[in-house]
Amino acid sequence: MTISENSGLHSDRRKGMGAGLVYNCVKQAIMEGRLAESAPIDEKLLVEEFAVSRTPVREALTRLAAEGLVTLRTNRSAIVAPAAPAGLGTYCEARTRVAAAVGRFAAMRRWDTDIAALKAYLAAMDATPAPSAAAVRAVFRALANAARNRYLETEHERLIDTGTRLAYAAGCIDSCRQLSADGLRRIAAAVIKGDADDAEAEARTQVATLCGAIAAANGKACDDGA
Repeated sequence: MTISENSGLHSDRRKGMGAGLVYNCVKQAIMEGRLAESAPIDEKLLVEEFAVSRTPVREALTRLAAEGLVTLRTNRSAIVAPAAPAGLGTYCEARTRVAAAVGRFAAMRRWDTDIAALKAYLAAMDATPAPSAAAVRAVFRALANAARNRYLETEHERLIDTGTRLAYAAGCIDSCRQLSADGLRRIAAAVIKGDADDAEAEARTQVATLCGAIAAANGKACDDGA
């Protein structure tokens, strides 16, 4: 199986599309666990598969490394970085604090354009019985954007990526995506109302629910270092 096989891109569209395509396909493979933790990423194979030079491949890997998904090694192949090297409990603690801050600040700082965007993205998420990954991510990003803090926004995105990897690895991605959607509706409602306390509380509840689902799927508790 090639990295791009499940990307939804036909092979005749891959040629010459550059660093962006390599980045997207490798990231998707990592997120879905098709590239496992510590798996080597061979630049030469990527060059051949995507019909590009080494430059866009290296650009893609550098970007993935900046997001914590890949570890670059001098004179050796890059490898897939671990999803939560410090354990699930530490991850959940960090995500809880960041999500709570995003929820609070979004409720305090949202503009009318943010409210309109949230309503539109929520409608798109609810348009199908099972929310899509893209629709759920769009609501997460709209909330982070409304918080108006670039550092929080960047870390929020990274933590959501990690959660996605953990859910795929635990085999509970579908249920976690539904739990995310349920929580996002409540967080967004509080943000739209401008209720910072409620938005923060709902964000904390959402993370606790997601981490509990991942821990249960792994047969472990959130604080046992899994």
